[in-house]
Amino acid sequence: MDRELKRGTLDMVLLRLLSEREMYGYELVAAVEERTRGAIEVGGGTMYPVLYRLEQAGHVEPRWETPERGAARKYYRLTAEGARELERLVAEWRAFAQGMDRLLDGEKVPR
Repeated sequence: MDRELKRGTLDMVLLRLLSEREMYGYELVAAVEERTRGAIEVGGGTMYPVLYRLEQAGHVEPRWETPERGAARKYYRLTAEGARELERLVAEWRAFAQGMDRLLDGEKVPR
């Protein structure tokens, strides 16, 4: 997927996944690739700055969990503000996608 297109949609993608349940970074990377059947591949170098920005905006909230074995993991969960932002982004995306569908299908505007 084009880098610019991915950059413009990654907030919505991550918020959507976190609307289902809290996840840690690697889970999010794997979920994006699985759910999009590989159409969107996201590395940590791309995803973590987005998660940090979402955290700063109050859209996600982190918590640390340390298992008995292994390294501590930072889990992210969607906040109420994040849920509102997700709704806004989805509405914006759907309006854009519908417009693109009309354009690509050759739909003419009556004059």
